[in-house]
Amino acid sequence: MKKLFTLVAAALMAAGANAQGSYIITEGQEIPTTAVTSVTGITLEFYGASVNSYSAGKKTTNWADADFGAYTPGNGVNGNKDNGTRYVFKPTVDGKVVAAIQANAAKALVLLEGETDIIADASKVSYNLPAAQDGESQTLDDAHTVATKTNGTITFSVSAGKEYQLYMKGSKLGFYGFKFTTEDTGINAVEATNDKESATFNLAGQRVDKGAKGILIKGGKKYINK
Repeated sequence: MKKLFTLVAAALMAAGANAQGSYIITEGQEIPTTAVTSVTGITLEFYGASVNSYSAGKKTTNWADADFGAYTPGNGVNGNKDNGTRYVFKPTVDGKVVAAIQANAAKALVLLEGETDIIADASKVSYNLPAAQDGESQTLDDAHTVATKTNGTITFSVSAGKEYQLYMKGSKLGFYGFKFTTEDTGINAVEATNDKESATFNLAGQRVDKGAKGILIKGGKKYINK
């Protein structure tokens, strides 16, 4: 019985948990020329005028998330919608991306969901773009720029089947990697039944077969089985 409840509790915990994966660039790491597929539920592609020329990982602490400690400075071409340094996410399930970036001052950040720039959509996007280590986040102005160069994060919701492009107009957006979280739907529901409710006991509290004779207890009620 104890084993039953242990298994049920573990299943309930799993049902309510989030599935999470990450792709984190390390110092000296060569940036892949093919899609990053190591994170379940999403792929990342490094796009640009020359996809094979992204700079290797460079050691620098991310001020918003210390899990990230190195970044690629880009591929040598300023970002724009058609070419240059940009990072493309393609989720196969709904979830949330935390993208760690290095962004220059006075350059517009762009996050496209399909053809729509959602960088200023507070219902889908949040950010932590401090001007210094342990500092508070700067606020994007109306032009979607920050006043001071930052090593920070952008967090955004993604929907399965859509494409998300992240880049910086007129500049190379540095990129540390990303984390992806999605609701784990592997277990939809778990029903637990307390077997004491259906078990039969004698007056000594001993569990007995339901065919036993005498005064018995089942479901908290006494009855006589002749």
